[in-house]
Amino acid sequence: MSVRYFRFILPAMLSNKQRFGSLFLFIIVCCVCWVSSFSQNISFRSNIQYPRILSNIWGYTDTLTHKEYALVGVETGLSIVDVTNPDVPIVLFFVPNDTSTWQEPKVWSHYAYMTNEQGGGLLIVDLGGLPLTMNYVKWSGIPNENYTRSHTCFIDENGILYLNGSNIFNRGSILCDLKPDPMNPVFLGKYDDFYVHDCFARNDTLYTSEILNGQFSVVDVHDKANPQVIARQPTPFLFSHNVWLSDDGRFLFNTDERHFAPVTAYDISDLQDIKEIEQYRHSDFDSSIPHNTYYRGGFLYTSYYRDGVTIADAHKPDNIVEVGSYDTSPYPSGNGFEGCWGVYCFFPSGNIVCSDRQEGLFVLSPALKRACYLEGNVTDLQNGNPLPSITIEIVGESRYKVTDVLGNYKTGVADSGRYDVRFTDFGTYCFTRIISGVTLSPGNVTVLNAALSCVLPMGIEDLKMDFDFTVLPNLFTNTTLIRFHTSRESNSVISIFDGQGRKLKEFLIETTNAEIVLGEELSAGIYFLKAEQEGSTETIQLIKTD
Repeated sequence: MSVRYFRFILPAMLSNKQRFGSLFLFIIVCCVCWVSSFSQNISFRSNIQYPRILSNIWGYTDTLTHKEYALVGVETGLSIVDVTNPDVPIVLFFVPNDTSTWQEPKVWSHYAYMTNEQGGGLLIVDLGGLPLTMNYVKWSGIPNENYTRSHTCFIDENGILYLNGSNIFNRGSILCDLKPDPMNPVFLGKYDDFYVHDCFARNDTLYTSEILNGQFSVVDVHDKANPQVIARQPTPFLFSHNVWLSDDGRFLFNTDERHFAPVTAYDISDLQDIKEIEQYRHSDFDSSIPHNTYYRGGFLYTSYYRDGVTIADAHKPDNIVEVGSYDTSPYPSGNGFEGCWGVYCFFPSGNIVCSDRQEGLFVLSPALKRACYLEGNVTDLQNGNPLPSITIEIVGESRYKVTDVLGNYKTGVADSGRYDVRFTDFGTYCFTRIISGVTLSPGNVTVLNAALSCVLPMGIEDLKMDFDFTVLPNLFTNTTLIRFHTSRESNSVISIFDGQGRKLKEFLIETTNAEIVLGEELSAGIYFLKAEQEGSTETIQLIKTD
């Protein structure tokens, strides 16, 4: 969490000289704290203030002159800023638009397209004459429809424009072709199963953030007049705000616009079996809201409202590690929609531009670096069983990870060095262990396994594990028999997990004896059974063969 506010009161008994010296020392300390907490591996270049609040931002690079331009969505229109010299940005033009909190620009070829929620249609700006001239039109040319507004837009590599959350077609996504005449899009079709808040498209496949339904959908749009749904996936906080694909198309990243929500990574290589593989948060100790995330070259760039912009190494999508941040907002970290709305990260120079709602345009230069990974397994020292729900903390970091049902964990840091790693059990009876002097290096995975001493503390004998839990046989082809016995009446739970740690089924045991036949509904593979009774657990591995 960034250091924001200070209250400094000097004792009255100090002399003026002493008080001045103390104040000078305090200012130095504050400056050091401010710099260290305000940014990490991202350098400030410049800032432009605006009299109205900002919304989203995009960028345009002239392929002939190599000049770079920020396209800033302002409450009353589009600001075009030359950021080729990141230290001296030049505001070139302002294009008026209907006043709206939401202004969402995107670019195709040398044209900018900006939606808004107020009305007046789609703003289209020809950027080909920059830095000297530009011209624009307002477009609403969908046949037989009174199209006036959209919430967001996206343009794919084929020049297909997707207008999302419009006032027509069930507020879904409208598909238009820009190629025949970029200033006059041609309507092709619509996807209108649900309200579409935002989207991403590539290779004639549309990925929609359906925020009100708590999911993203994957849609085949080869036939633009007849889109076909391939898959749907609920998101952790059921509020999918935006999605973006990795460069190779194997992974999708989602933001839920809720406080405490993560940026979630999915393996979508098999659309019939989409797998959630990671949740990344800027901090586990505040309630900041992620807004938009974008992927470029193995890194995720995320606008994080009150926490500014973050950069995370996503080369290993199952272990995303933050490696850069710059806090654009003076507001305290936490729940709130003030601060950084958007970030554009696709300039050839590597510079990024951010739109802070209150503080204006920021031009920043990141120092991209690979994460230092730490991965391993945690077990019970006494019996070697895997320990789930153990908290892993690299001491001094603001993020932590928790072991899965198999005792596995993955985490990391931005900077190389030697660290202390703390293993803590907040749920049962394992003693905390700290392993010191763990060396972490950029782009490399350090494997650190840990065995914890797990004993029953004195004075709570009533919680002693008091059940027998057996499975016969552990290796089976068709079915296996679970037997559970306890000598005292106490609600117990038996859960079954697949080899990736996903819970498949749960049985509530309310008697002292139970037998469960398991197996017919399972395919061949490795599974884990976990029995729990008042904080005590036991885990057994199962293998079903063909």
